[in-house]
Amino acid sequence: MNKIHSEKINQHFLTVIEWIPSLLILQFLWLLTSLPLLTIGSASRTVMSTIYHYHKNEEKKIHTLFWQELRHNFLTYRKQDLIVSFYLLLLLIDSRIFLYWGGAWGLILMYASLSILFLSIVMVSYRMLLQLERANEVPLFTAFILFFYQWKNALLHLGGTLLLLLFLFFLGPIYVVLVGGSSLLYLQTFLFFGRKEIKSPSKV
Repeated sequence: MNKIHSEKINQHFLTVIEWIPSLLILQFLWLLTSLPLLTIGSASRTVMSTIYHYHKNEEKKIHTLFWQELRHNFLTYRKQDLIVSFYLLLLLIDSRIFLYWGGAWGLILMYASLSILFLSIVMVSYRMLLQLERANEVPLFTAFILFFYQWKNALLHLGGTLLLLLFLFFLGPIYVVLVGGSSLLYLQTFLFFGRKEIKSPSKV
């Protein structure tokens, strides 16, 4: 049993290593398409849908698939993603304002804003992946219920995301710029599939 568990861990580790070149490309494309800031929702959805289609044995090159998915997502979800982008940016700005405010209340409100931002990123990502899998609209409340329906998986999802963010924080800003966004979105997709293995990219 321990041997099987160890083999699965090793396989997941090797898969992550093989994905690093593709994550570097996806990070560059994510930064490029997020530059207007209000398009960060569409860019993030596109990174996850690109990874998703590789998991479903898509054979196109990463950058080709990315632009194809970006066009589809922008035409289908542009209004929804614009609202998401504005909401997340507003939370980030609020946290900075509370930080400069200072004092005990300023710190409390800053951490509260960051906690809401963290949970929002996870929930929005989960909803986007549900919409991708079901190919139709999924209300945010439905996504919330489905996410916490199996509370152990929900805690694993939240804990894994938090550990990755802490890991990136300690690595420093250079690594955040290189793979921060794409690795976070990769993890959301990986955890969405649960125990299923994510296909290693055969083409870059």
